[in-house]
Amino acid sequence: MKNKIIFITIFAPFFNCTYCQTSCPKMFIESKYKIENSLKMSCDLSQEFTVIGMNKEALIEEDKNLEGEDLNFSYPKFLISKDTNLRIENALTYTYNALKNNNIVLLNECHNVPQDRLFFYTLLDSLQHYGFKSIFLETLGYVPNDSVYAQNNSIEDWGYYTHENVFHQVSHKLKNRNYKLYSYEVTYPRKIDTLRNNNKLYFINNAEANWIPIEADSLLLKNFFSTNDNIQREAEQALNIYEKIIKNKIKKAFIYCGYTHNFKSSTFMGGMLQHLMKEKIYSIDQMCLREHSDIKYENLLYTKYATVTYPFIITDKHNNTIHTIRYTNYITDTLFDVSIAFPRSIYINNRPTWLELNGDRKRYKLNTLMDVSANTDYLITIYDIEHDFKKNKDKTLEDIPVDVFQVIGSGKDYDAILTPNKKYRFIAFKDGKIITDKIIDTNE
Repeated sequence: MKNKIIFITIFAPFFNCTYCQTSCPKMFIESKYKIENSLKMSCDLSQEFTVIGMNKEALIEEDKNLEGEDLNFSYPKFLISKDTNLRIENALTYTYNALKNNNIVLLNECHNVPQDRLFFYTLLDSLQHYGFKSIFLETLGYVPNDSVYAQNNSIEDWGYYTHENVFHQVSHKLKNRNYKLYSYEVTYPRKIDTLRNNNKLYFINNAEANWIPIEADSLLLKNFFSTNDNIQREAEQALNIYEKIIKNKIKKAFIYCGYTHNFKSSTFMGGMLQHLMKEKIYSIDQMCLREHSDIKYENLLYTKYATVTYPFIITDKHNNTIHTIRYTNYITDTLFDVSIAFPRSIYINNRPTWLELNGDRKRYKLNTLMDVSANTDYLITIYDIEHDFKKNKDKTLEDIPVDVFQVIGSGKDYDAILTPNKKYRFIAFKDGKIITDKIIDTNE
């Protein structure tokens, strides 16, 4: 069978991802405290801003990583094409066809860019239709049997990124659609080791009695014991995914990763998983063609075609997808198979329309929910009473709002974005103190 594994990729500057995320001690605080904590604790301010709905500011912070780079050569302008007769195609239509013809899909994201999660959110409506019931998430902490990610477990147990608005909605949809979730991130101290048996070397896991030994070869051994920590990580991720696929007899699985983990070269997770599976992997990138805070940082092809209103891919006159990139010191078209793009964000009352999640949520003017005349510059947090706001006194896990945003200036210029016909607890903070705390509803 051809093309049994699909990957969808997202890129980061310098092609690196910090998997031990540094975050501020309290997630939902006003922006001035986010900035203070960032200076004190070296928090990633772009991540911290996304958590409180400051998406424009988060893009600016993210793009600061590109300052001083040779933007004519390096990221993000590395997707290239010599063809002049290019066209665009709907990315959803293209991906549905890929899902139909492949057995394992991996979608990547830039963890600091919530827009990258929109495609995943949309695909969750159709994955089961194409036979995908098992989903691997990089953002989950590794659990041998993945019991913590079961249908009846709290989303707060799923890690840092569930605090961000779009990923929180993704998490709810994962639970509501009854997907089986699997983790695969590395563990410390490392549990995987090697064992020789009958003149063959195998990877084993000292902490898992039911781990199925995986035969080792020169490529896997070289990468697993590399002096480069990033390559070690890629190898362990690939081994964890492969182990769970064979142990759970998974025929079709969707793997959602970050940055360049889906690259099909020998030192990245995608390439090593392909090597283990002995199957061709189909890889889809989501980061070459994406919005930035300034067009000077954007891929030139994105700038040219990002005028449409739907996610798109770019093809040549023969309908072949554009996937050639200039990567470090060489040009290649083997790292992934297609790059998808979202149109530019549209903001209404300081909130992006993509937060409406294809009509699943609606806008409610902030000045109809609270008196906005008395204060400026404050934080709004809104909790789903039924599902997200805990009634117990144990606050070891912070409650996650269904909507949260920093008001800069007057509240009359902001909308809350919520699900209709529900009750919520609405809390506003100013200078660290609650100025409004009440129950609201969105009955229509």
